[in-house]
Amino acid sequence: MQLKQIDINSYLRKDAYVVAFLDGSYCHELSSKELQLKDQYDGSLFVSLSRDDENESLIQLLYIYSSHGGEFSSNVTLHIEKLANVNVIFEQIFFNDNNSVNSFLDIIVNSGGRCNVTDVCCNIGNNDVSNKISVAVEGDGSFNYTGFSTGAKLFRNEITVDLLNNNASTNLKGGWLLDTNKSIVTSVCVSHFAPNTRSNQHYKGVLCDKSKSFFESTVCINSVAQGAQSRQINNNLVVDDGVASISKPNLKIFADDVKASHGVTISNIDEDELFYMASRGIDLKTAKQYIIKGFLSEIRYDNEV
Repeated sequence: MQLKQIDINSYLRKDAYVVAFLDGSYCHELSSKELQLKDQYDGSLFVSLSRDDENESLIQLLYIYSSHGGEFSSNVTLHIEKLANVNVIFEQIFFNDNNSVNSFLDIIVNSGGRCNVTDVCCNIGNNDVSNKISVAVEGDGSFNYTGFSTGAKLFRNEITVDLLNNNASTNLKGGWLLDTNKSIVTSVCVSHFAPNTRSNQHYKGVLCDKSKSFFESTVCINSVAQGAQSRQINNNLVVDDGVASISKPNLKIFADDVKASHGVTISNIDEDELFYMASRGIDLKTAKQYIIKGFLSEIRYDNEV
């Protein structure tokens, strides 16, 4: 499929700096000309974002896959400079199936900087997708992530966050809604390397019709990270029989003065809720949709940052 055959303009955000990739290669034609980009020695793309006293910066990382049966890889590094406030939309669009995709995103948040990432990975289709986000946060900086996926033939999502200096923080939220034979593997690792660092994770998944999910999260609080705070929660809602949900939260604590907790739930739809809605004239399919929507509402997901 040629680029000219794709109505791509509807996917480009007019209010953002666009960094676009077509079948794994950087696309000058679709990307914003205002950004200062350069290639690193390893072939990855490097974007440096400085502080704007008047506005938050909005970056759209747009990955377009138009081929069938291809293998693609891309690597981007975002440097959030001191006191900069940057919002990032990570978006993948597939026009064909049977592709194998590996995307790497490295983020460096300098002191006092803030980076908010919204990860849009829906309608992936029959593709094998692996995304890896690696983040380093310096003192008083923050990294916040909200992601949502409908799964794929095989979808892997890996996030690694290193809290390097005093008062660095991260807040990670993710959700998935899986239907027939879809699967997702989510791996999270947060490391506290300094005092008074904070991390919060909340992931929620809905599984329907023979879908599978695997979630593993590890928080490591090193011996120097006194006063660190960490929270992990993973909730799963089973809608149909024949699904598989595996969750493994891990805490590795080597400091004395910390607050850390984790929790996992895997539950079925409450029959009493279905009975109540049926008594109000709501059919079974609609009732389940209401319950699923309410369950996922805590994971804020939309295309607006």
